Amino acid sequence: MSSVKLHSYKNFIKALLKTERRGRIQQLQNDNKRKISIMTYERMQIVRKQQFTNSSMEEQKKLILQLNILNQKIKSLKNYDPSNDKSLLFLKDSSPFKQLFQTDLIESSNESLHRVLESWKDATNFLDNQREYDELMELYDLSNKFTQQEKIKATANRVGLDVPL
Repeated sequence: MSSVKLHSYKNFIKALLKTERRGRIQQLQNDNKRKISIMTYERMQIVRKQQFTNSSMEEQKKLILQLNILNQKIKSLKNYDPSNDKSLLFLKDSSPFKQLFQTDLIESSNESLHRVLESWKDATNFLDNQREYDELMELYDLSNKFTQQEKIKATANRVGLDVPL
């Protein structure tokens, strides 16, 4: 029976990892976009400073150096792909789930052990199905990706019509 318990726990952790990884990738992408926009704003400020101030050559060199550093950082942020980050292949901390699983097993009697394992399987199925649902919504939901005109055109194309321009 212990292999069944271990199998239930491992499946739950795998499902949780897939769900968490997807969320962490999205969070990293959003953070990356935010950092790029902040650095782009800083770059614009430096360019304005260069254009509108009569500064010495030394100050101009410092501004150019700052501009080059910002450009390099922006380039590296644009090239960064969080889906290739190996640290996202592991859960940050699975100990609360391990403790909960052990507590459920300890507190359950022989008759209720089957129900406890079924509830963990249900939680695993829920995580898998929720992840699949999110992926499908991202794939087929037009409201997130397109402008109103593009949505109308895509909807018309779906039923075999063409929208006049």
